[in-house]
Amino acid sequence: MRQESRSGLTTSLVYLLDEDLASRSIVGALRDAGLEVTTVPDEFGRGCLDVDWLPEAGQRGWVVLTKDKAMRRSPLELAVLQASRVLAAVPQIEGIVRSRRGRRAILARITAAGEVRVHRTQS
Repeated sequence: MRQESRSGLTTSLVYLLDEDLASRSIVGALRDAGLEVTTVPDEFGRGCLDVDWLPEAGQRGWVVLTKDKAMRRSPLELAVLQASRVLAAVPQIEGIVRSRRGRRAILARITAAGEVRVHRTQS
């Protein structure tokens, strides 16, 4: 079910912020914009390893936001990964997720300009 947020963005996705992005200011800004946001520390505890929480995030269909560049190089993390200017990228994120339904993982990068660049998808 899609709903319109206060910012005019439409979303039915849950955004999970990795520990490196889980500051009050970022979480607050996303929530103020009407997005459904949770964090790795809130859901899985501080210091939880990526390989422990990523499978659960993928099963739940959450969009994972992180600054962890190492995820792009870790085959184990890439195998379970479900996927600055996040709000500008939300419509693109939603379009990418919808167009690639059924994929186990979508690895993308949000540029400083708010553009989303897909690096890899796995079916």
